[in-house]
Amino acid sequence: MKYTMQQIKDSLPKKKNKGDSLWVQYVARNLSYPFTYLFINLGFSAWAVSVLSIAVAFLACFAFCINSDIARWAGVILIHFWMICDCVDGNIARVKKTTGPMGEFIDAQSGYIISAFCYFGLGVAAYYTTKYTDYSILLLALGGVSSIANILSRLIHQKFTVAQIKVNGGEDEVHKEEQEKFSFQSLRRRIGKEIGLSGMFMILVILCQLFKIYDYVTVFYFLFCEGSLGIVILRYSLKAKV
Repeated sequence: MKYTMQQIKDSLPKKKNKGDSLWVQYVARNLSYPFTYLFINLGFSAWAVSVLSIAVAFLACFAFCINSDIARWAGVILIHFWMICDCVDGNIARVKKTTGPMGEFIDAQSGYIISAFCYFGLGVAAYYTTKYTDYSILLLALGGVSSIANILSRLIHQKFTVAQIKVNGGEDEVHKEEQEKFSFQSLRRRIGKEIGLSGMFMILVILCQLFKIYDYVTVFYFLFCEGSLGIVILRYSLKAKV
């Protein structure tokens, strides 16, 4: 069966698209359609594209750790291709009607890999390119700490979600706050999407390579990740008080 471009575009619910960052809505999602058309008609499953995105995530982060302009440009291209693949696997799953918990799990793995290593890769690139050589080691450390803070925030959020499910006996209450406008959860998600990996980061990483501002962006995301972690710890600790 040959899938059409219109089938691929029609499979995306408007509500889901609005929940994504502006970068995903207007750039990555549109770029994903021709790749989806290619992969789905070559016989790729959503699972296969998710596995491909895992490999791309590793390669993108590793590329930033090599002291070479070519390697860093490869990192920029690969991290954008990872974002496209993150859209493609969902497109294929919806068109083929193979969505489910296991699909969400395999898809999430590549996101966790990017979360765990991309800021460290950014810090390594800053170490090699900064003009503030006296502080180059510090930039390396800031990148590593940012990655730890980013993945730790996600871990704490997931653990709190599991605890809430046990308390409430289901997921309805857990996701209720995320649907409410201006609630902590909805604001946390929106800010994270627009500033984090699926949003402004994608623009800044291009600017980093063009103007060699990896050091400034590394410091920015260190402050962002540490601030986010502090807010998550405080918020969930207070909500867990019995």
